Amino acid sequence: MANDMQQTEQYLGDYIGRTTLLWFWNTKEIQCLEQIGKLNRLAAQFPHRLGIVSFADESRTEMEEFLKNVVVDFPIIPNASMFGEGAYASDLGYPRMFILDSQGKIQKILPASFFEIHSDSFDAIQGVIEEIR
Repeated sequence: MANDMQQTEQYLGDYIGRTTLLWFWNTKEIQCLEQIGKLNRLAAQFPHRLGIVSFADESRTEMEEFLKNVVVDFPIIPNASMFGEGAYASDLGYPRMFILDSQGKIQKILPASFFEIHSDSFDAIQGVIEEIR
């Protein structure tokens, strides 16, 4: 459990019944910034089947400043590097994504290299979401 930018408590148990993307990112990596619009589209395309929770390295103050210029349509948990640096996770680079099935079990792990290889990560992630139910 952690509070997002709107001070809403995000609890992963609340996402049971939906495919959930856990996205670890920061505002310094171009690959991360390129994904925001794509994730916004996924959130709009699957509003009842998909949950997205993002974990940003930046502080609440830094994220407030960032959000003045960028629209993000999913929860952002600031100061979240501690959530993403568990066993070997930091080795996956930025951005990285964990895709959980409707029961909350990790089904796919997408490291930074996935986003480098798949120039249209929207289609690739959409395919993974369709595959996992």
